[in-house]
Amino acid sequence: MTFRDVWTDNAILGVREVGKFINEHQQGGGAAIVGSIFDRVAEVLDFPESAPAHPTAGDPRVRRLVYRKYVIIYRILDERRIVEVLSVRHQRQRPMEPDELP
Repeated sequence: MTFRDVWTDNAILGVREVGKFINEHQQGGGAAIVGSIFDRVAEVLDFPESAPAHPTAGDPRVRRLVYRKYVIIYRILDERRIVEVLSVRHQRQRPMEPDELP
């Protein structure tokens, strides 16, 4: 059974920042990248454990998915069949610390 995705405010803000940054440098490119990030998360919904566990989260449910130049952090909530997207950041940004995860 497929999981459904739930995006935290932090993850939505991260996606918006990605789109805004790309659009500042490549007119219209932000929508394409944002769309592909959403598509990549949709692919994970069938196999949420396919991404490796986040190396410093201390919680095996928290996963780190690298897509192009972006890092998508999500938590698997098996009991509710939810993939909770916690963060979307460019790989050059400071990584989230475990205590910063929502």
